[in-house]
Amino acid sequence: MSEIVVSNSDRVFINRLRGFSILRVVLAHLGLAWIFLPYSQMISTMLPSLFFVSGAVSFSSFTRANDKLYFLKRRLMTLVIPIYLVVFLAFLTIFVFTQQWLFSLDGLSRWLLLNPRKYVMPFPLGQVWFLHTLALLVLISFPLFYFSLKKKVLFNCVIVCSILLSVSQIFYEIGPMLIIHEHNLFKPLVFIGFYLFGALWISNVKDFEVNKCFIACLVCIVISVGLFLVSDASILMADHVYFPDGYYVFLSYAMVFLFLATKIQINYILDHLYWLDRFLIFVSKYAYGIFILHSLMIYLVEEYLDLRGVFNTGFAIVLKIIIVITASCIFAVPLSKLSNKCLAITLRK
Repeated sequence: MSEIVVSNSDRVFINRLRGFSILRVVLAHLGLAWIFLPYSQMISTMLPSLFFVSGAVSFSSFTRANDKLYFLKRRLMTLVIPIYLVVFLAFLTIFVFTQQWLFSLDGLSRWLLLNPRKYVMPFPLGQVWFLHTLALLVLISFPLFYFSLKKKVLFNCVIVCSILLSVSQIFYEIGPMLIIHEHNLFKPLVFIGFYLFGALWISNVKDFEVNKCFIACLVCIVISVGLFLVSDASILMADHVYFPDGYYVFLSYAMVFLFLATKIQINYILDHLYWLDRFLIFVSKYAYGIFILHSLMIYLVEEYLDLRGVFNTGFAIVLKIIIVITASCIFAVPLSKLSNKCLAITLRK
């Protein structure tokens, strides 16, 4: 396969989708996924869109890379350096103010593997599972990317296998069997489907026609509802995320297909909403930093501004959202610059 050339409209669409998906994560962690149960939790089906976007961006970059091993090294370092910096600075701040060094060898080993437990976290970081999963996806996808340069059908095979695995979870509880040394390997084996689907889309954009995407969206919804009915599963999405099953996965694919089917409309609307678009593009540019930092900002706002349990107070909810998003965006900029300097030093060696 030759180098993938991404059109300007597709590049803009990817950036907008990434920015929107990151804001959705922040709002969900602010508690908005719990205010109108069970329907509000349906927004969690948008999370795999981040894996979709990551796969699309990674594969297009992979095809342009002359040194594939350097690409892998850079991709992994780009992923781990920002989280290492934030966690180290958090522990250092705690030490400065309390004179207690809470870091340990056990904690160090867990953080290096992006698989910490609550007792080694300087602040609640519930989305660390996403970082752990994404790191594994980068490793797993590397040989798949390489061999797919000649045989693109490999993507389709792996996507189908990941879907079948998620469906099997509904009936056989496979997930617990794939926890190896406290590492949940079930998630990357399922989410690799979304990651490769993004790679498949970016390499064949013209094949994803609007009508086909709408039909695929409806088919995914029907299958998801059917799986839900035959399994008598919980309707709450939170009960399906740790071991993502067919009910959750098919609704998530439906969401991705819906985004693709409405790509032209999304771009048209945002082309005419200048300030909203500029904000989404900014969030997309610093998406990873915002993704990491927003949990810390939520913790600080709740701890020092006493903005816990504010769902019954409209003004407090809005204030909390504004503070967390604004602070996350502000601090994501220096985090990105510092991470880039550390990345340059690391790769130079």
